[in-house]
Order: sequence, then C-alpha cells, then structure tokens
Amino acid sequence: MRGSLLRKHIVFGLSVSSISEGYIFGQLSGMISTMLSKDSDVSLTPEEVSWMASILFITGVMGSMLSALLAERCGRKMAISLLNMPLMIYWITLYYAHEFIVFLLARAMAGFFFGGVMSVIFLSAAEYTNPHERASYLMLITSLGPSLGGFIGNLLFTKFHWRVVALFGIIPTTLAALHPFFWIESPSWLASKGRFEECERNFRKLHGHGTSVDNELKLLIAVEKKKQIININGISEIEPVIKRLLRAARQKYFWKVGLLISILLATKAAVGKVSLGIYINTILIETVGRVNALLLSIIEGSLIAGCCLSSFCMRQMTVRGLLFFSGYACVATMMTLSICIAFTLKEDILWQWVKVALLAIYFFIIHMGIFPICESLPTEVFPLDIKDVCTFLFSIVGAVIMFTSIKVLPSMMNLIGFQGIFALNAGIILLTLLYLWRFLPETKGRTLQEIELYFKNGQFCNISNMLLSEEQKLSSTQPLH
Repeated sequence: MRGSLLRKHIVFGLSVSSISEGYIFGQLSGMISTMLSKDSDVSLTPEEVSWMASILFITGVMGSMLSALLAERCGRKMAISLLNMPLMIYWITLYYAHEFIVFLLARAMAGFFFGGVMSVIFLSAAEYTNPHERASYLMLITSLGPSLGGFIGNLLFTKFHWRVVALFGIIPTTLAALHPFFWIESPSWLASKGRFEECERNFRKLHGHGTSVDNELKLLIAVEKKKQIININGISEIEPVIKRLLRAARQKYFWKVGLLISILLATKAAVGKVSLGIYINTILIETVGRVNALLLSIIEGSLIAGCCLSSFCMRQMTVRGLLFFSGYACVATMMTLSICIAFTLKEDILWQWVKVALLAIYFFIIHMGIFPICESLPTEVFPLDIKDVCTFLFSIVGAVIMFTSIKVLPSMMNLIGFQGIFALNAGIILLTLLYLWRFLPETKGRTLQEIELYFKNGQFCNISNMLLSEEQKLSSTQPLH
C-alpha cells in the first residue's frame, strides 16, 4: 500500500509538470489571437506569430541535450527540478514584453527548458511505475496533464488579459520545480549507474514484494550488470555513454527501434494536437465565423473528456487496440470534417454546429488514444543504458517534424485551407498506422527489460526464462581471477 501511495505521489508531481507544459500552449493560443487582432497593444505579423509558435521546438532540441546530460549525471528528480526553475523567468519576461525580439527570445528560452523537462518527465513516468500501471499513468501524464494546462490557459484568457494569464503561469511551474524534492530516485537510473543496493531499496519502496516484483528486480539488475561489465584483462568498468551508443548503433535492433520511433513522431505531428491546438481560435473563425467562450468550452471540454477516458480505456484495452481504434476513428473524423468545411457555407448556422461538433469529436478521439500513445511509447523501447542520449537524438527528429508542421501551417492555411490540411493529415496518419500495424509490438504489461530484449531478440519470452538467460550471460562475462 505504501508503495502504491508513493508511486501515485510521484505521478502527481510528474502530472503537475505536464500541466505546466500545457499551460504554455494554452496561454500562447490566447496571446496569438489577441496579437493578430486590430485592437491589440502589440501588433505582430502572421509571419512573426508563426516564428513565436514554432521556435519552441527548435530550442527544445538543445534543452533535450541538456536534459540528457542532467538526467544521466544527476538523476531524474534533480533534473526535473533544475529544468523547471528557469521557466519562472519566462513568465515574468512575457508579462513585460512589447517587442517581437523579446517575445521570440522568451519563447526560445521556454522551448529550451520545456523541451528538456518533458523529456525527463516521460523517462521518469516509465521508470517509476510498474508494468501493469505504466500505460495508464503515461496516458495521464502525456495527455490529461497538458490538456488540462491548455484548458486552464484558454479559460483564463476569456476572463483576463493575456499578460495576467502569463503571470499566473508561475504557479504550476513553481509547484513542478519543488515537488521532486519529496521523491526517491528512480531505481532504473540507480541500476544504470551500478548502485544496485540503492536500486533494490528504492525498488522495494515503490513496488513492495512478490514473485513478479522479485523477478522484475532481478532482471533489471542482471541486465544492467551485464552491460556494465567489460571482460578486458579481468578489469570491470562502466562504459561511457557515447561508447555504448556507438556499440548499439552497430546492431540491427537500434535502427529498427529508431525507425519505429520516427514513425510515431510523424504520426504525432500529423494528428495535429499541438499545431492545430495553437491555432484553435483561428480555426473556429475560419470554419464557423466566430469564436467565443462557449465554443472554446465545447472544444476544450471534449478534449478533457478524451483525456479522462484515455486512462480508463488503457486499463480495458491493449496499447495496440486503443492506438488503431482511435487512429482510424481520427482519420474518418478528419476526412468528414474536411468535406464539411469544403462544401458548406460558414454562415449556415446548422453547419456551423456540425463543424463544431466534428471538431469536438476530433479532439476527443486524439486525446483518448492516438496522441498520448505516440507520446509515451518512445520512452519504453530504448535500452536503459543509452535511453537518455537516444531521447536527445530522437528529440531532434521530433523537433524538426513538429517545427515544420507548425511553421508552414499559416502558409498552408492560405494555400489549401483547413479542409486541405485535415485531408492531408488524415492521409499521413493512415500510412503510418499501416506501418505500425506490422511492426509495433504490444507493450502493455511488459517490463522495460522485456521490451528491450524483445527488440534485440525478436520475440517475447517468459520472464523467468529471460532472467535465467541473463544470469547465465552475466556469469559468462564475469572477469576471471
């Protein structure tokens, strides 16, 4: 029971950080719509606004590099605290900003630290939870937290000036920075550093005792011990991270996992949760002719409902089942919405509500399954000893994809309209789902070590047999005396 409470306590802290992330985007959406209006106290061009919206993902790559170093050297909880603290400066800077260059620099700074902290949050969520809870908790952190933060940011915008809304952002950021001081360190990180006694102690605090728990702990320690022993003249040492990465890059499984994650990142971008969410006010104006608190509440309410349902669905369904159910439903909804936008007048009251309903259904579906799954799955599949640096490497891929999708969105609005954008994204999602259907394994209920060994060996095995195999390999690599 104590372990369950401790896990929930840590998941709550991770969720606060993800709420802070969502608030960054929710506040931005209201700020952008104000700046593009004629009566704004700060006048920016659409091109300048697109840079403000997209620069976060480029600087986020550098933040991911910093987070990889901090998470590798300092541990998960210290990295989360250190990366959250500078975001308080971002909110204060935004409150006083008037020139485009100041806004751009502030957003660049937010991207740097936001990108870093989210990388560590996703890693931590996978490592602190047990195999049976992991999927539902990851859905909570990757979907509900950011969506709730975005909803709060948008809702406050209807009552306060965007500068005041920015100042409110200090509250969740401060909580996110302080909460990790009340955690214990990740057992997986301790094992990767060779601190096996601390690893076992923290693992027991989190998960207690039991046959499956004991086997999971033994497998974790056996796998990490084998990685850290080099049988060179009887000398045992821990390999540098880059050396481990280069060694892994010579293996077929590394590239198989890398391609799988790239496809997941492309799917996440095509779903449009971030890019279309930033421009939700503009979408409503272009498709139904107006935006108000009622319409925003309908959209955001469906979004929150989808996030709440996602955790329940993950408990009842497999990861693959929920991914493909929500994915194909998302494609169908996007195509229907595209046709409605293309062939109906936005002045028609009946069709206005049909399009609002379709938008609400669309945001409900993507937050129920496909987006949080694409967000969380990469944290499960990389080997523990190179997970930090691989998170950084593939954050570059994700940042380029996301930056491109957001940066070109204003131009695509003028070129093909929102009907074309929805149709194009639906086509991309359909293609990526076909690839994932063939190559994505079921990860629900599997330990991180089982998943790692699956990609290396090509199949899942009984955990007891895997443990015996790893212990035999460990014995064979022990230095001779």
